[in-house]
Amino acid sequence: MAVMDTFETIRHRRAVRYYIDKKVEEADMQTILNAGRLAPSVLNSQPLEFIRVKDPEKLKLIHEMMLHGWEVEMGAFDGFNCYAGTQSYPTTQNLPRQEEFTPMDYYHPSEIIIVATDEEKRESTPYSSNEYFSDSGNAASSAIMNMMLAARSMGIGSVWLSFPDSVEIKWHFNIPKTMGIAAMLNFGYPDRWPEIPDVIGADDPRFWPRRPVENMVHYEKFDEDKWQKETRNLFMYGPVIGKDRYLEIEAKK
Repeated sequence: MAVMDTFETIRHRRAVRYYIDKKVEEADMQTILNAGRLAPSVLNSQPLEFIRVKDPEKLKLIHEMMLHGWEVEMGAFDGFNCYAGTQSYPTTQNLPRQEEFTPMDYYHPSEIIIVATDEEKRESTPYSSNEYFSDSGNAASSAIMNMMLAARSMGIGSVWLSFPDSVEIKWHFNIPKTMGIAAMLNFGYPDRWPEIPDVIGADDPRFWPRRPVENMVHYEKFDEDKWQKETRNLFMYGPVIGKDRYLEIEAKK
């Protein structure tokens, strides 16, 4: 399978929530998992465990737990039949791209990988007294991004899921209580690739463009004046001032 070069992969990675009904080849999943395995970790602690979930009933279970989490956070969906897909997901109604999106669409991946962290692993190592050894969150983040980029390079979509009560996830998937859950990741062949955000003045920050690198880089010390002028004003409050005002400010630079 053709793969993208590193920078193009990074640039074109997007969260994919729409999948076609096609299983990812096992060889490709092994490549993705190996990318996670090769991620750096503090003192080479390798504190991660990957739980692969492919069974349709278990994927449906995770789907239901996600919906329950949404209901708790956003309020009950009045008369909402999640599997019939009869209603758009409420938060999409004011987005610049009027896409029909139901929670049913969100959870039809080829498989989900649960990334678990072994929080007690350092106790059985020569580094048990090193307080930094247990910094498994950094290892998990590195592995997650490695896997998502490896997937994108092969034309496979992914998304980092929010998840409900981790205790419930642990119980259903036999994960020890002493372990943490860093993430759940969808993988599958995309129905379409989302566009790179470029909507200046959009109400939803998911559609804002990436900040220019020159606005993010400081030399030798943090430049508070630059931060106030460039970063906060234009990109945190840019959507409030609107597209025309934004372009007017940009033209005066």
